Amino acid sequence: ICNARGECNYQTAICACNNGWQGQNCTAECPGGEASPCSRQGDCMPSGVNGAVCACYPGFRGGDCSIECIGGSSSPCLNHGFCEADGSCSCYGGWRGADCSIACPGGSVTPCNGHGLCEARLDSNIAKCICNNGFRGDNCMIECKGGSSNPCSGHGTCGADGSCTCTLGWTGSACENACPGQDLPCSGHGTCVGINVTGCSVGCY
Repeated sequence: ICNARGECNYQTAICACNNGWQGQNCTAECPGGEASPCSRQGDCMPSGVNGAVCACYPGFRGGDCSIECIGGSSSPCLNHGFCEADGSCSCYGGWRGADCSIACPGGSVTPCNGHGLCEARLDSNIAKCICNNGFRGDNCMIECKGGSSNPCSGHGTCGADGSCTCTLGWTGSACENACPGQDLPCSGHGTCVGINVTGCSVGCY
């Protein structure tokens, strides 16, 4: 009865299995073995009629709970991510790194201010933002002149400070004004100047 691995309650006809065993008749050995069920880092639970499975403690993974999560059992993934079955971390939004210790620019709630993708550099403990089109700055807070949907009016390059460097034939803070002569501004004999403070139109000087 109980395969010599537990005690039978004759009133209920149910086996109370010894440590490291489960199952209706105590035939299922817990993962990790009788000497160290669930690697002593989880509870052995019955699975079906004659099976055993480990319920691992926080910070441990694996069928026998032998895999410790990155960051340790007391603070798996530094509480900034989810510990996967192989012990690796899947970081929450706004955190990067193997142990989720690297905070993204712009904060953990809205990394890169919602205007870019946060990436961690493999050679350092620094995360940086890859800004979406039309945004610049370390945390993607600077919107390019002309707006993010059409930076520099499509006629220039947006710099790190959000200002525009216009392509040939265009002028204005957002490159919104066409120069006279367009492809050969001012017929090649002058400088195209945008609307000035007195309200004068685009012209050649």
